[in-house]
Amino acid sequence: MSCLEVKTYTNRLDCLSSYLRFAVFKASQEFKDIVIAQTYRNPIYQAYLYWSSRDEEMHKHYAQMLGLEPKFAKGKHKTYTLRSLHSIFSAVDIYFVAPDGSIINEPSKYKELYSFMAKYAPITWGGFFKNRDYGHYELALSEDTKEKLFSGSYTTPAGVDAVIRESLKKKKFIYGGK
Repeated sequence: MSCLEVKTYTNRLDCLSSYLRFAVFKASQEFKDIVIAQTYRNPIYQAYLYWSSRDEEMHKHYAQMLGLEPKFAKGKHKTYTLRSLHSIFSAVDIYFVAPDGSIINEPSKYKELYSFMAKYAPITWGGFFKNRDYGHYELALSEDTKEKLFSGSYTTPAGVDAVIRESLKKKKFIYGGK
């Protein structure tokens, strides 16, 4: 099954840009108590999550498109963005898990993971966002590169990698285009 056949989301590493995939792979070797929760996220599923706390009719619309039950909860945001780097193979959600299976919510552990992964790829950590998302890691793409990826029909991680390589040549990879 290709990444684009995923109805909601997947945790498959092959559904990540190679730039991020390598950093996640190295992290999984170093940190034994992590779980890769999400890599690629279908844009329709992203919209389903986004509208799940904002507009009940829009949420129902996307739930119907996906064949899911609506789970509307006014004000309980599951995501703060309608356009996610997950849908262009450039973001991953990783969680630390205790032996009993519960998620460990210690920001310092997630920051340590960010520092480790940043040795292998230029990434941004969700712990730096206004609305903290400690388990979220994404490629540090410039706004120009993001726009190109979101506006194009890049349907594979390899296609995204080609755009990123072009951005690297122009030195517009790091966030802000510097």
